[in-house]
Amino acid sequence: MGSASSSHIIDMPVDSGLAYTYKIGKQISTGNFGIVRQASLLNDPSQSFAIKTLQKSKIRAHPNYLFQEIDIIKKLDHPNIVKLYDVIEEPSCYHLVMEYCSGGELYDKISAQGNLDELETKRLIRQILLAVNHLHFNGIIHRDLKPENFLYEADQLKLIDFGLSTFYTSGTMKAMVGSPNYVSPEVLKSKYDLKCDIWAIGVITYVMLSGNFPFYGRNNKEIFSKIITGDYRFAESPWHNVSSCAKNFIRQLLVVKPKKRLSAFQALNHPWLQQVPKYVINSKFLLSLKEYNSACTFKKEILSLLARYLKSDEISDLNQIFFQINASCTGLITFEELSSSLEKVDSRLLDVKRIDIVKKLKFKEGKLKYSDFLASVICSKTILTDKRLKQIFKILDTEKNGFLTAESLIKSFSRFGKSKNKSDVEKLIEDAHPWIAGQVNFKEFKACIMPLFRSKSSWSCQF
Repeated sequence: MGSASSSHIIDMPVDSGLAYTYKIGKQISTGNFGIVRQASLLNDPSQSFAIKTLQKSKIRAHPNYLFQEIDIIKKLDHPNIVKLYDVIEEPSCYHLVMEYCSGGELYDKISAQGNLDELETKRLIRQILLAVNHLHFNGIIHRDLKPENFLYEADQLKLIDFGLSTFYTSGTMKAMVGSPNYVSPEVLKSKYDLKCDIWAIGVITYVMLSGNFPFYGRNNKEIFSKIITGDYRFAESPWHNVSSCAKNFIRQLLVVKPKKRLSAFQALNHPWLQQVPKYVINSKFLLSLKEYNSACTFKKEILSLLARYLKSDEISDLNQIFFQINASCTGLITFEELSSSLEKVDSRLLDVKRIDIVKKLKFKEGKLKYSDFLASVICSKTILTDKRLKQIFKILDTEKNGFLTAESLIKSFSRFGKSKNKSDVEKLIEDAHPWIAGQVNFKEFKACIMPLFRSKSSWSCQF
């Protein structure tokens, strides 16, 4: 199991309290250790966030749980996992500033409709498995998968709440955690591994298709007794209209012995989930990569920041391309996967040119993260409107004085795990626009960035 300490929270900037940057809105939910509220930037009310506030007095006995939760969320980068934007510490509490998902809980949709049709269930379960496969690939077990922990953002599900999640290396774990109806047999026996999450997905699939739990009883003792023996049926009326392939999928997940249970990757390759439309990657994708590779470092950093704030409905086609390329379903594109996809886009592209394009991207240990992928392909999108540029500028303007300075950029980059000193940032600004000295107003910022999306410019970093 991995460990975390309070030092892990310090590498994200601590501002002068929550009220310095955010306007707090309505309460969204409440829990044992704190509350979640909607909020917006003080200098840009159009940008919404979800702020999870945890009282120090309530987590004093186990502070490392919070720091580990932060470490886990920072490690993850996936279309179906909620983003963490900021961490603010105050004398009595911690605030986690996270992506706001406006569509409500998956649980609420199931409750309102009774059950979901098979086609919709299949689409959503695939998203859930993609998120969980990313967790497992990164050595993380969620341990509390249930419909309440998936929120809608447009038509995409986002996995939230990593309070019970933990790092996993090898062997088995003992701590009995999770929600009674979704807990696996091996968790009840205090000897489990990553496969406990797969069992929970089997239960979620059953609930989505029928509106009922597969294991039920008058109390937890009766429920646990049925879970341990795998005692469930497809007997109620909704199951008459459910395909045998879907039922087989559930059976492959609700296997009592973990070793015989499918992994997340194997579940994604089950015939029931293979009936998904293929997305054609066209030449614009290749053009975007070339334009991105030509950009200077400052513009690449801005694109990387922009990618983190894009909404699901703005980039649904790019997400489809991402998953089409990422055949391993890990949420991390390999050098070989991208190179192979480029060959399919343009078979005339010489190996040496294809390899050169791929090598210039932000591969780390042979993997390209989701946000870095988005940053490299949004050149072809009509995303960078004047409104969007103003939003990004205001995020970077941490001092709220209408200028970007080396200090404000250092703080902004640090917020997203990119440690840079003053000379690094000054060099970035100078390379992007050598005529700007020390600070950048919005007009200069816009003029610096827009050539990347419009046409060639006489400035540095031409295209």
